[in-house]
Amino acid sequence: MKCLEEFLHALADADPGVRDRAAEELGKLAHPRAVDPLLHALSDEYWRVRDSAAWALGEIGDPRAGDALLALLDDPAGDVQQTVRHALTKLRDTRLIPRLIQELSHQEEWVRFESALLLAEIGDRSAIAPLEILAHTHTNVRRDVDVRKTAREAAERIRSRYEGTHRR
Repeated sequence: MKCLEEFLHALADADPGVRDRAAEELGKLAHPRAVDPLLHALSDEYWRVRDSAAWALGEIGDPRAGDALLALLDDPAGDVQQTVRHALTKLRDTRLIPRLIQELSHQEEWVRFESALLLAEIGDRSAIAPLEILAHTHTNVRRDVDVRKTAREAAERIRSRYEGTHRR
């Protein structure tokens, strides 16, 4: 456990690059003892440390991280927001679902696309109807074809989990 101790110690280093790297390595180790120090690192002034800590907490998968991650959904750094969404998805934190459903109507195509993918990953039945609405929304924008297809596939993936089938 020498590496674990070294990375935990490095998470408090004065150099933000060292803290960032330590958070990444702690995520790779995925040791439960890293959860509390990583939760603390979510409030680091350097956005990359917050980002790496959020990623690491998602990798560890401890549900205690849910509240702290939810608080970072509106982090000023867009990269942190995106990493937090993925970490909460790995935790299967259903409190993220209303936000993802809301984002299915976001003006940015990539946000709609990613939200559909994350909803499929969480797999909650409440996402089926909003995904189907998006899947059947017709726009004049060609790239939305991929978003609609992804939404349709996400709804089917969730539905198949509950029906016990393996449709594609």
